[in-house]
Amino acid sequence: MRKLWSFWPLAAAVAVFLLDVWYLYGAIVTKTGGTFTYPLDDSYIHMAVARNLAVRGVWGIRPDAFASCSSSPLWTLLLAAIYKLAGFSEFLPLLLASACGVGLLAAVFALLRRYRVGGAASLALLLAVVFLTPMPALALAGLEHLLHALLTVLALDAGARLLADPSAPGQPRRGGLFLLLLLPFLVATRYEGLFLAAALAVLLLLRKRFLLALVGAAGAALPVVVYGWVSRAHGWLFLPNSIVAKKAQFSLNHLGDAFFALGGRALAQLGWSPYLVSLLLALGLGVYLHRRAVGKGFWEPLTLMTILLGATALMHLQCAGIGWFFRYDAYLMAAGLAVLALLLSAPVRSVSLADTPWLALAAAGAFALAMIYPALRGFDAQRHAALAGKNIFQQQCQMARFIETYYGDSCVALNDIGAVAFYSRTRCFDLWGLADRSTASARLEKRFGPSVIARLAKENNVRIAIVYPEWFRPSGGLPPEWRGVGQWELSDNYICAGKMVTFYAVGAGAADELRRNLAEFSRALPPGVNVYPPRLDARLATRPGR
Repeated sequence: MRKLWSFWPLAAAVAVFLLDVWYLYGAIVTKTGGTFTYPLDDSYIHMAVARNLAVRGVWGIRPDAFASCSSSPLWTLLLAAIYKLAGFSEFLPLLLASACGVGLLAAVFALLRRYRVGGAASLALLLAVVFLTPMPALALAGLEHLLHALLTVLALDAGARLLADPSAPGQPRRGGLFLLLLLPFLVATRYEGLFLAAALAVLLLLRKRFLLALVGAAGAALPVVVYGWVSRAHGWLFLPNSIVAKKAQFSLNHLGDAFFALGGRALAQLGWSPYLVSLLLALGLGVYLHRRAVGKGFWEPLTLMTILLGATALMHLQCAGIGWFFRYDAYLMAAGLAVLALLLSAPVRSVSLADTPWLALAAAGAFALAMIYPALRGFDAQRHAALAGKNIFQQQCQMARFIETYYGDSCVALNDIGAVAFYSRTRCFDLWGLADRSTASARLEKRFGPSVIARLAKENNVRIAIVYPEWFRPSGGLPPEWRGVGQWELSDNYICAGKMVTFYAVGAGAADELRRNLAEFSRALPPGVNVYPPRLDARLATRPGR
């Protein structure tokens, strides 16, 4: 009984996490008038692909065609397997993400117990992970980010302990085998797992563990190669289009672009993310205080965990994105908070204020430094999660309803495809390139523009388009022959990429029909969606150079 009681910090943190998920779920349902809506359109992309895979055996947003639109194949496979075994439910991604959140808290608590962190301190750290990552908002998104954070914590711990093992190079022990099995799942969850795998491989080489470094790197690359092979076999690009679409936004045409590609992007993104700056600075101070307290050298687990995490963070900042509903860097926040707590546990235990007051005060200061900006970010997540769900309901879900009602058998051009693909039968022509290989290739080759859009729309028999026109201004705008017919504007937008979405008539004779359909459907729109005729700025957005 006493042994079970020692788990009370974990039980309390899990209860708080799940209760907050339930609270935010209720807040979304209240704001939407009774409908739960995921706060990101991307959630519906995974759900559409998983449903088609489970029912039709097709990896794509449509049930009849392959589409390389996800850089998280493991999450989609997990959803598809659950759909196949338990039947389809819109709530399963939420439940799966919440379960991964519980697993993340259990993994962090296991680390705290191993380093003899006390019960009250463990609870405080676990609650910090819950609210500063922030876990409840990520669970509501129903995406892979909490699973990614869980696997990152496990890989950091396994890798650091393996590197700290002073035994001679040779056959991998049990810890090495666990790490080798873990790395492919980490990368298959999100391709950003390659950053941690690369850092591990470099340190293993420095440790003269050549076999482990080689096998670990090969295992990490395996899901990328397998997915790329399948994608190429279907005529698509090697990398998922979600990665290609981001890559297409960068160029090396000028000296500034070269600086951006050679480290400048990491510096720029650090400037946009003070919460990561504060965490990395606190980790650096934590390493110094830890080594002063324990007197160990470089090759010890906590120092190695910090180095691995810091290298992973720098590679992420240079090669990947941050933010966007707190999710892209969530794994860095969760792992960073756990490592920081472990680093500071030894200084706090080994000194007293009477003996070495500056060391104890510095440890407290390092932890406070790491908390300030993440706390503001966590508060923002708590405050806006329900509003994000409401926005997706107001815009993307209403677009899906409109298309299913009037254009279910037609092809519609879009730049946000998730909810439309999930809730309607229409054939989506993805102008942003996540689910369309021709558009992605044109973007990657820097030839995307009005003439290419017009040609592809004609080839796909596009009837209407529903897009954010400002997204296309850098590439010359939309085809000038497209006629803007109407616009929906959100009065309190937080999460949608644009508060105003514009409806264009593309096919011959489509304008009058679209105008009538919009007028009829506008009476069923939820509160907070304002309907306008096409404004001047929307028409100008179709002209090259705007």
